Amino acid sequence: MQLRLSPAVVTLLCASAAVVSALNNGLGRLPQMGYNSWYDVQMGPSAELVEATAQAMASNGLQAAGYKYINLADGIVQTTRDANGNLIPDPKFPQGFIGLADFLHAKGYLFGVYTDRGPITCGHRMGAQGNEAKDAAWYAAQGIDYVKEDSCAAPSDHQTAYAQYAAMRDGLNATGRSLFFSLCGWNEWYSPVMRALANSARIGPDDSNWNGLLVDIDDMLTLNPYAGPGAWNDPCLLLGEDQNGNAAVTELQGRFQFTAWAVLAAPLLLSQNVRNLSSYRLETYLNEEVIGVNQDIFGRQGQLLAGGHVSMAPRALNSHMARRFNGSVPDPRSVFSKKDLSVLHGRHWGSDGQAPLTLTACAAVTSQQWQWNVSAPGYLTNVATQLCANIDNCGTAIIGYTCVTSGGTCCGSSCYAGLQFFIAADGTFRSPSQPTMCVTNMGAGQQAALAPCQPGLATQQFTYDAAAQTIAQSTADGKQCLTVGTGAEAAAVIGRPLVDGSWAVAFLNAGPFPVNLTCGAGCLNQTGWEPEQVLAVRDLWAHEDLPDILASGSLSPSLPADGGVALYKLTPKFNTTIPTAE
Repeated sequence: MQLRLSPAVVTLLCASAAVVSALNNGLGRLPQMGYNSWYDVQMGPSAELVEATAQAMASNGLQAAGYKYINLADGIVQTTRDANGNLIPDPKFPQGFIGLADFLHAKGYLFGVYTDRGPITCGHRMGAQGNEAKDAAWYAAQGIDYVKEDSCAAPSDHQTAYAQYAAMRDGLNATGRSLFFSLCGWNEWYSPVMRALANSARIGPDDSNWNGLLVDIDDMLTLNPYAGPGAWNDPCLLLGEDQNGNAAVTELQGRFQFTAWAVLAAPLLLSQNVRNLSSYRLETYLNEEVIGVNQDIFGRQGQLLAGGHVSMAPRALNSHMARRFNGSVPDPRSVFSKKDLSVLHGRHWGSDGQAPLTLTACAAVTSQQWQWNVSAPGYLTNVATQLCANIDNCGTAIIGYTCVTSGGTCCGSSCYAGLQFFIAADGTFRSPSQPTMCVTNMGAGQQAALAPCQPGLATQQFTYDAAAQTIAQSTADGKQCLTVGTGAEAAAVIGRPLVDGSWAVAFLNAGPFPVNLTCGAGCLNQTGWEPEQVLAVRDLWAHEDLPDILASGSLSPSLPADGGVALYKLTPKFNTTIPTAE
């Protein structure tokens, strides 16, 4: 009888054959946790730093919370090799690496080092090119547990990159020692093949600042099919303050990043001065419930549930900056002029002092609070941004704009009527610059605009609440308030399923304005729960249980600007009373 194999079996056999050359070290079953020296001391790691960091992490609770790797970045070896072709530790490690590895192992840590697939590292120290097997054997003999291999001074074509990383993979496999292999290639195209090469793969540029980490979040949201136990997408390091107290991100932004990394199943590597963490940062990194999301054994990377891009500039612009600045992404405003950014369509960056005014669901956020007659008579000033309501270029669109009080405007050298507004006795919202036109709600989230006044038209009826400082309108979708921005710029809801059947759902606001970010039925529907499913809600940052919701319901936390974040665990609840048969 002739045996015929189904396509599924053929695929399985082919996949099994391909795994023969994969990295098979049994490591990385969960995303790695620990410390990385780069954003703490840059090229200055030393034996003293390692010892002080290990002691601090034991004292402040980080080690007990699961941060077990102490990884050194660039600056750890010299610019030449010894007579036998081996790497030479930098003089800042007078006893070499063996004694340091013994010290860390005795303290319960694991020890990581850094290299590059090119001939030199980013800091111009010896790289691994052509010496992968020799270097891998040397690392194993030194007692090293973790090797990160960068991509500076190396060819950029895919096949060469894969071959060079495979050479280090094979060298590490041949040592007989289990060494975690971290591939640092800076590009998303490593993700689909990383499982055959490494335990984790860097998928974007260095996250050296706020915009950089937002770029990496956007990149991660397209790569969730490829990550899981044994191989994790790596969006780079957790930012904070360096040894001199210079902060790469605010404390709130650090919590935002930690939350996103947890839901995205990303490595939790603290690249900051862990020897002197503020109480807020320490509270962030010791949150057992959030760590539990990251370390969930189901191993599913999070996905986008609602919203969109959170980065402050488009992908093409960020990619250009990453190439220009050797893997790092600076603030676009430090690189390009406002005119250039406008042409490049850099969101928020192209126009200073200007934002659309929209009608969005009312929430307790300052981007919806307005004060009359503060900047000038008749002017309407936003509390959050200090922008004034303005008829854009004497047209019909309503924007928030710098409060102009001298030099005139588009209507004349001494005319400011386009910045003056009032609510008339009939409930319409008007400007004296165009007496027959009324501010009109063009739809939720759409820019408000002037339109011919129509008596009694619901979309032209507004009220001003002096106590709440809101300009609101009642609609079929509920009360909507005049808002600077769209209410959801650079904001997203992401989530991941957990091993116990629950979901972790994170709300992220990277935008310049506070928002009331909603995950409604369409968002929750992506979990697969039936609409009538009852869900228990746990706030993982407040450490408190919230009222139950239905899967057809919604969650709408109010988030501050520039790093507002919330993280909930949603768990199905079932009626445990089983009806008896009659």
